[in-house]
Amino acid sequence: ARDTMRAAPTDSDIVIVEVDGRSLQDVATWPWPRETYAKAVAELDRLGAKQIAFDIEFSAQSTPEQDGIFAKALAEAEASIVLPTFRQVNGASDDQVVSEALPIPELREHAFLASVNVLPDASGQITHYGFGTVTQNVPRPSLASMISGTAGDITDTFRVDQAISPASFDRISYVDLLD
Repeated sequence: ARDTMRAAPTDSDIVIVEVDGRSLQDVATWPWPRETYAKAVAELDRLGAKQIAFDIEFSAQSTPEQDGIFAKALAEAEASIVLPTFRQVNGASDDQVVSEALPIPELREHAFLASVNVLPDASGQITHYGFGTVTQNVPRPSLASMISGTAGDITDTFRVDQAISPASFDRISYVDLLD
């Protein structure tokens, strides 16, 4: 209720590229070929993006050709690129890590890595978000920390400001960006 009462837009230069229904229909295959992401990187770079952050997993090999096309686009981009890492656990009641996922090596060479782990609290709400996570024994900032330029100890969390209006952020459909 408090957040609803103080809800307000915020000034932001963040643009969210949405993988929406139209985009999924237009590309028609999932997972998308890596050249689809390469085209988006090239277009966002051409438009002057300073940072391009993905919340899509790239931990599995595609084809050598597709992986190479995407790696080349990342290498040629003027913008800094952020690719996701995450840790998976057995379940909500088991803290034992099952796997840790990082982008494939040829993509990691040309990108910063950031954690996309988001853990709900006991009520199932996301009220706090971590400054980072350790994956493969390396401390990594969270995606939110990277985007905001806010650093903190990876063992600490910050309170998510639920009062920020989602309408504060410009959005574009992935397919519109490519068109």
